[in-house]
Amino acid sequence: MLVAYTLDYKNHTSLTISKPGHRSVEIHGPVKMEIVIGLLNNYRLRLKYMPMYSGPVIVVDAGEDEDELFRTVEKLQELGPIRRKVLDEMLGEPTLENVKKFVALKVLVDGGGSSEA
Repeated sequence: MLVAYTLDYKNHTSLTISKPGHRSVEIHGPVKMEIVIGLLNNYRLRLKYMPMYSGPVIVVDAGEDEDELFRTVEKLQELGPIRRKVLDEMLGEPTLENVKKFVALKVLVDGGGSSEA
């Protein structure tokens, strides 16, 4: 089970994906959040109240894809900023396989993923 929730900051909102009892990855930037939301929409989603997260969260039932999905989201967040044009040209549908390919290609193009594309 993965859990998705937002964190509000003074000047922006982030999307956090968590494996309860393990670790979390915080997604910043509207384009990266759009990719992750599209990716999560490929799985069964339920809205649930979880006091440990101080409110409602979205529970993602990714089944056997759970670990791979979480690792892909981690790798996506490690990339530098992603421009909308690059997303539109390179990604296509945000399936797990397409996002994994997008991340790998972006790392190759950017030489490590740290520059803006």
